[in-house]
Formats: sequence, structure tokens, C-alpha cells
Amino acid sequence: NTGLDAASGGYIMFVDADDYVDNRLCEALLAELECGQEPDCVICGVSCIDDHGPIGGPQAVDEPMILNGLDAIRDRYVFDRDRLNIITPWGKLFRREIWDDLRFTSGLYYEDIMPYLFTRCATVSCIPYIGYFYYQREGSCSHGTGTDDKRVLDSFLIREKHIHFFESLGETEIANAVRRKLLDLVITSDCNGWIPDHYKKESNQLYREN
Repeated sequence: NTGLDAASGGYIMFVDADDYVDNRLCEALLAELECGQEPDCVICGVSCIDDHGPIGGPQAVDEPMILNGLDAIRDRYVFDRDRLNIITPWGKLFRREIWDDLRFTSGLYYEDIMPYLFTRCATVSCIPYIGYFYYQREGSCSHGTGTDDKRVLDSFLIREKHIHFFESLGETEIANAVRRKLLDLVITSDCNGWIPDHYKKESNQLYREN
């Protein structure tokens, strides 16, 4: 949020501190953003890595693709495809005006902002170029579910917020897809003993409601 408030240029890009990028990343994303389609966002391919090298295949489209923001969300949630990273703010370049009056919720372990952001995008360009390298460090925020109560409760809260958001847009299909993700998370967290005792009643209620 501090970076967004300070930004004065025409474009916004994020890179997590653990990760690294190809030295042509900015050039490649900017060229696509300034092409004839003039998209609001460009998404590049991502390679997941750890200390031993790449993990699985890259997360990327096979060929260039143009979608609107809601269709990009459907591609990931409804059709359950992993080719588009719409979960995190990194690995993409945005026009700055898409972020006007939109900020991350302070105090959460995870980014909650992406559905609100993508529904503002009239056009999203997806390119097969692998420009972002996502380092999966043991104990990081995104891989530390279950290591403390707040991680679990934040992950429940964010998905619940997203369900209500998509329902408010009349996007029942997407809301139900996120609801299935929430149910999977509740079950997994319960089986692994990650749900704190003081939240067991609420998590059971959350499961029944969804």
C-alpha cells in the first residue's frame, strides 16, 4: 500500500522479495501493454522453483490470449486451470488507473485484492513468455498454512469475502467455485488439526453455510 500511494508512473508491477525475474520482464510486459489491444493488465508465465530447481512445469498459456477480467477469473476458478496466475499481484503489469482507490487490506497474511482488481480490467492479455520465477521457501506466508492460527483464519476470511463479492455481482458460478475452494480448505485444515479450538464452532458453521 505504501508503494501504491507513492507511485507516480503510469504502470504498476509487483515482485515479492523471495522471487526473481527475467531481465527482459519489464520490456516484454510493457510492449504488450502498449500494443494495439491496449489491455489493462498483462500476465506472463511463472516458473515455480525451490532450492533444488524448478518444481513441475511452468504456469503459462500455450499461446497469446486476450480475455476480460471476469473470464480470466472463470478460467482459474470455474474451469480450474492453472495457466493464469490471478491469485497474486506479482507476475503481471497493470495500468496504474486500475488501482485508483483500491488497496490491500492491512493486517492479513495473504493478498485479498485480486478479484476486485480483475473485475476492473476490461481486457487482460496473457502471454506464454516465462518471466517470473516464484521461489517457494519453506515457512513463507503462502506455504505456512497451519503454522499459526491467524494464517488459517485469514485464509477462511478472504475466501468468505470473495464469495460475497461475486454474489453481489450476480456471478453465482464463480461464487460457487470459490465456495468449493473454501470447503476444501476447511476440511484440509480440520484433518490436519490446524483450526484452533476457539474457532471450531465457527468453522463448523462456516462449513454448513457453504
